[in-house]
Amino acid sequence: MKQCSKCKKRKDENEFGKNRTRADGLRIWCRECESEYARERYEKKRGSVKKYNNYKDLHRVAGGVKQKRCGRCKKWKAENQYYQHSRHKDGLAVWCKECANTATNSCRRRRAVKS
Repeated sequence: MKQCSKCKKRKDENEFGKNRTRADGLRIWCRECESEYARERYEKKRGSVKKYNNYKDLHRVAGGVKQKRCGRCKKWKAENQYYQHSRHKDGLAVWCKECANTATNSCRRRRAVKS
């Protein structure tokens, strides 16, 4: 018999999970308390999961021109305003040329100051 440190009930040892780092080789919470904690944590975190955009959310045709939404400035720009990137599904970079150049130049300036 072992007492759960969460619910304070004495339970049989087979109601506890294994933890080989502990002297008795068992977890400090019973399986029931562990699963309750996991369920609560899941429910709490479920709403904060990052939403990924799919292809249709980032591409459109407006006025007969194919456009893509920039991942940095969030503006819609023509596809010719993006560098090519062969590993992406659409063959284009995530950021527009303007944002990519701005990021590259600021990084270069920071490195030049350190030297």
